Amino acid sequence: MAGPEQARQQIIPVLEALGQEIFEIGDYSENGNVVKIGINFLIASMLEALSETQLMVEKYGIESARFMDVVNALFQSPLYQNYGAIMTEQRFEPAGFKMKLGLKDVALAIEAAQSVQAPLPLGELIHHHLSEGIARGYGEMDWTALIRCLEHSS
Repeated sequence: MAGPEQARQQIIPVLEALGQEIFEIGDYSENGNVVKIGINFLIASMLEALSETQLMVEKYGIESARFMDVVNALFQSPLYQNYGAIMTEQRFEPAGFKMKLGLKDVALAIEAAQSVQAPLPLGELIHHHLSEGIARGYGEMDWTALIRCLEHSS
């Protein structure tokens, strides 16, 4: 939550009733947007890394589901558990979050980084892969179909 102190104090009771945890980011409302863009970029980065790694272990003959057992035991993260299962089972439809929306969010992260002269080279790579996926017709699929983009480029 970000914005003027008085507004934040007025909305806190509503947010406490709706959510589990509230993070106050500061007085500038745009900082809340930057945090959201940053979180979405971290998820996109995780999807890129997980896609690349799943393909690598599969080429060694290791089942991706078995690999995900190890990943889930190590990280114990709902993000890895949920997205890893979607990738492993190739349940890209119906989309929980469409690839074309992922591309938009990565583009927003790149734009935000450029506006403060912060490098985001991984963002450029993910943007390229998602763009390729959309060109292949995966835009309406879940953004975990990123793994398909990488399968075609290897």
